[in-house]
Amino acid sequence: MKSFRNKNSLLAVVLIGYNSLKFLASCIESIKKQTLFKKDLLDIIFIDNLSHDDSAKFVLENYPFVRVYQNHFNFGYAGAANQGIDLTSAPYVNIINPDIILEKDFYEKIIKAISQNKAISSATGKLLKYDFEANKKTNIIDSTGLLFHATTIITDRGQGEIDKKQYDKSHEVWGVSGACPIYRRDALLKIKNGDDFFDSRFFMYKEDTDLAWRFNKQGLRAIYVPSAVAYHGRGTGVETGFFNKRKALSRFQRIYSFRNHQLMLKKNLTLKDFAKHPLAITAFETASVINAIREGVFFKSFKI
Repeated sequence: MKSFRNKNSLLAVVLIGYNSLKFLASCIESIKKQTLFKKDLLDIIFIDNLSHDDSAKFVLENYPFVRVYQNHFNFGYAGAANQGIDLTSAPYVNIINPDIILEKDFYEKIIKAISQNKAISSATGKLLKYDFEANKKTNIIDSTGLLFHATTIITDRGQGEIDKKQYDKSHEVWGVSGACPIYRRDALLKIKNGDDFFDSRFFMYKEDTDLAWRFNKQGLRAIYVPSAVAYHGRGTGVETGFFNKRKALSRFQRIYSFRNHQLMLKKNLTLKDFAKHPLAITAFETASVINAIREGVFFKSFKI
């Protein structure tokens, strides 16, 4: 790992990769164009989760301002995010997927908004989808914040919609997507459990929604900043409905998604919460279990 660290940084940028070589140049170049980078206010670290595509070598050879930490085991998104938070000290932390491309003022606009109120734990900008096959930006919404539904489903607001400025007002949201969130370090420390900020048991899927739920339980809020725009390569297809979206996942992904949803409920859903919408929650969870059995992932989920 490189020893260089920007001790005067305002924002720690934690880039997490697993065999993500094809995305790294576009992501890091967009970070390099940030107004805060030009002001020398970023501390950037790349956490490589045992990639086999020379991701770490590529970053080491081409981006000397990025610290590189190579894991000898794949700790998943949650574990790598925890490492990145621990290895940095800036007052704000961005966890970023490698298939993200930022507009040049993304960080500056987010930090300006989040710094105005210490009760704000996290923030997101307007995430639109990026078509990497065609190498072009789209006007399809990826996320404008997380929505918590009566059934306990948590979804990305606006996902799949065409951006027609219908989400162009800045306001509080229930939580922020894990694709490119910015967190206040003080807030992360408040919900830290042992060595974990993100629950490392989740490995992948729903660790961001679990974190958002825990923030909410502590009275810590999240905001959406529409003027801060980024692009995410999470496919450009439009799938609606919870179970339709699951069909696009691999079997491996479905196992973790189902298992982590159950773990999240066990951790966070109180009797008081359940009493607000007992029929909706019971109906959805019953359908979810039946669907998991049909998919052949229900019993597998207990073995990971």
